[in-house]
Amino acid sequence: MKISQSSMSNMTDETSTPNKAPTNADLVEIRNLYAQADAMIEATEKSEKHDEQGDTA
Repeated sequence: MKISQSSMSNMTDETSTPNKAPTNADLVEIRNLYAQADAMIEATEKSEKHDEQGDTA
C-alpha cells in the first residue's frame, strides 16, 4: 500500500496526542482502511486458491 508523505506526517501528529478523541471523519477513514485491508486479503486468498487449483489440474 502506498502512503503519501502528508499522510505519514498526519499519522505522526495524531499519535503524539493519545488522549484526543477521534472525530467522525477519523472513524470513517479508519473504517475505509479496514475495508481496503479486508478486500486486499480476500483478493489475495482468492488468487492463492486459484493458483492452487491451477497447479493440481
